[in-house]
Amino acid sequence: MAVWIDLGNKYEIDLFCGYFMKGWDEGLDISAKTLKALGDRRIKLSVCLYKPDAEESDDAPKPASS
Repeated sequence: MAVWIDLGNKYEIDLFCGYFMKGWDEGLDISAKTLKALGDRRIKLSVCLYKPDAEESDDAPKPASS
């Protein structure tokens, strides 16, 4: 753990994750254990969410008809 603390003091550590959703109403869970492990190591978690393409998603919102 001392190595992580030393690295965190010298550098900004960033874990980047891209999440490509299959549908419009999705989510993800990150356990408390994982979040604590990242925090203990001074690692920032960045998550970028990518919505599905309308053609690829069966549950995409439909435009209102007039």
